[in-house]
Amino acid sequence: MTQTIPAVTGHPDRETVLATALAGRDLLVAYGYACTGDWSVAEDAVQEAFLFAVDRWSEVKTIAGVLPWLRAVVRNKCYEIIRRSGRHAALPEDDRLAEIARIALDDDGNSSVSTFGARRSALHRCLSGLSEPHRALLQAFYWRRSSCETLAKQLGRSGESIRAVIHRLRLRLRACIERHLVEATL
Repeated sequence: MTQTIPAVTGHPDRETVLATALAGRDLLVAYGYACTGDWSVAEDAVQEAFLFAVDRWSEVKTIAGVLPWLRAVVRNKCYEIIRRSGRHAALPEDDRLAEIARIALDDDGNSSVSTFGARRSALHRCLSGLSEPHRALLQAFYWRRSSCETLAKQLGRSGESIRAVIHRLRLRLRACIERHLVEATL
């Protein structure tokens, strides 16, 4: 499913700002992940940014400014969450974040949502091509945040073998996604 950003000129109203924010959610989560290296922190930061947007939407002067504004809010929320948790993360440099933002948003602030939608669609197709045990392993590791040691105990294997399987699955998924994206452009 491809998300579209509303095209409106002039000062946007509340509904337009929030619709644009929701349409760019995947981009903002990816940006939050680039800031923190942690999907759950990225998701939390985007949720907090959306709450902030509900209260302060009138600060956005143009529709093109919605996602850049939210991107800055997400970055700040990531830093706040990390500070609150007492975690000392090596946060990426501003030039790396700027490059990520440049890729996600063109100079006009328009979203490359269709590109992210294509990647997401390719990921879903590639995941469906994995065996059920492999999908369950990835789900436990990435979504339920189970450690390799916990999974190893549950499956009667060593932690190193679980790490190796997850690494091979990641490589396999990456190759599959790239193949699907190339096929989509032909």
